[in-house]
Amino acid sequence: MEVNQHRTWAEIDLGAIEHNYRVICEQAQAPVLCVVKADAYGHGAVQVAKRLEKMGAPYFAVATIPEGVELREAGIETPILILGYVDEKDMDTLMVFSKQSQARQNASVMTYMTNHLFYQSRFDEAYQLGVDALLESENIGEVSLISECLNTLGIICQRKGLFEQALSYMKRVYALDKQWGSPADMSTTMNNLATLYLGVDDPETALSYVLPSIAYERESGDGARLAIRLGLASDIWLSLGHPEKALEFINEALAIDLREGRTVKAAVRRSQRTSVLSALGRYKEARACLDSAVTVLEQESNHISLAICYNLRGGLDIKEKHFADAVAAYSMAKTVAEKSGGDYVKLKSLRGLSDAYGKSGNYAAALDWLNEYVSLSDRLAKDRSRLAVEDFKVQYHTAEKENELEIRKIESQNRLLLVVLLSLLALILLICMGVVLRMLYMKKRQEEILRRNDEAKSRLLSLVPAMKDRKKAEFISEVAEEIEGLDSDKESGVPKLTNREMEIVRMCCEGLSSKEIAAQMELSVRTVDTHKANIFRKLKIKSTVELVKYVAETGLLG
Repeated sequence: MEVNQHRTWAEIDLGAIEHNYRVICEQAQAPVLCVVKADAYGHGAVQVAKRLEKMGAPYFAVATIPEGVELREAGIETPILILGYVDEKDMDTLMVFSKQSQARQNASVMTYMTNHLFYQSRFDEAYQLGVDALLESENIGEVSLISECLNTLGIICQRKGLFEQALSYMKRVYALDKQWGSPADMSTTMNNLATLYLGVDDPETALSYVLPSIAYERESGDGARLAIRLGLASDIWLSLGHPEKALEFINEALAIDLREGRTVKAAVRRSQRTSVLSALGRYKEARACLDSAVTVLEQESNHISLAICYNLRGGLDIKEKHFADAVAAYSMAKTVAEKSGGDYVKLKSLRGLSDAYGKSGNYAAALDWLNEYVSLSDRLAKDRSRLAVEDFKVQYHTAEKENELEIRKIESQNRLLLVVLLSLLALILLICMGVVLRMLYMKKRQEEILRRNDEAKSRLLSLVPAMKDRKKAEFISEVAEEIEGLDSDKESGVPKLTNREMEIVRMCCEGLSSKEIAAQMELSVRTVDTHKANIFRKLKIKSTVELVKYVAETGLLG
């Protein structure tokens, strides 16, 4: 009798495991506990756990203590939950490994709680705990936790519109990824850096980071990650003044998300596409695209993305001169942004409300919203200063730990060198403290220095742009108007504005930016800024806010 022999095996694809874990985390929007199967049939429990640990898995679970011991002996330091029965005779073994991993568990728990607070939009609490988690992670030298903490702190700062601080954290993540990270980690960090450089108005640098990330994701075949990067590239091209190029990228990103069934992500891509279509003047298409996005995001309660959409709707309403609708849209954006803690998005809604009321002729309301906009801007500036100090503390702690390790290494070799190093450390501390004090002092002087510089520059630039940007006859006409104004000043003692300056005052009161004024008057932006500087000098004011107040109080525009 012939006996059939069958070979049975299980094929484990680590790349597929990595992809599945990433998808699950994206769907869950929270840290995920990973259950590691015992090494039966060659499942490779150690290899799987190492790959997941490298991706930042916060917890593992196994059935028995021996399975957990196997992972510990292989160098796995992530907290492990024992799902099965624990016999009394195994308690000693459990305690040994528990003590060894206690410090890492503390850091891991703090990191987990930081992420938990972040997902609840409790950004201030998350930031404070995140700084503590980072310091604890640096104490034990755990690179994966350090990277995760830095990344979370960077995202928190980004959500609050504090792009400079976010960039500081993300640069440190980038340095760690170059040394320890995988190509996928590098792609993610480069995408984050591109986002932040766009936030600090440096689209050229942003593009240099996102394009290599796109190239990597095209090769990896991860559609979700590729769509995110294509969407960011679209925003960057739009910022660089290439809406046609931006449309190509966002159309590809939207097609990928729709093809792979990511409804919410597709809605976000539609909001990005709205901005591009608006820039191209295709307002009807833009509004239809935006309405489709809002329908999905309202159902999902995606507050940040929804607030962005309402801001976009307000912008479309203003362009189409539906000022009452614009007020309603920006008001909704403000309300939703407040629910999510998105100060940066709220800032845009406040500016939009001021613009909408100004263009409708309600200058008093426009001024009120502009004042609230300025107030929030000032608060964010204070947050930047506070977080800069916190970041300094973290960096100093890191430097201190590195110096401590170096001192211990050479202590037995040269006591004199130890004294020198300690002296240098003290000097660095004094210098750093001096820098902080200097920053506080310079902040007080900054406004006065900038004011003096602006006055000097405005007098020089009032002639140069005219020669470059306009015909000679137009330049002579402007000089004549300026002379006429000066003569009137001398005769009456009352500031007199030229016809062109009066027109610029009117447009400023309507909420137009220098760029928008320049477009309407067929002038360069620099020339408009020069005229505004002359207006401020003549009226003895310092800002557009004061100009609006001056017009309201004096009836300058009649």
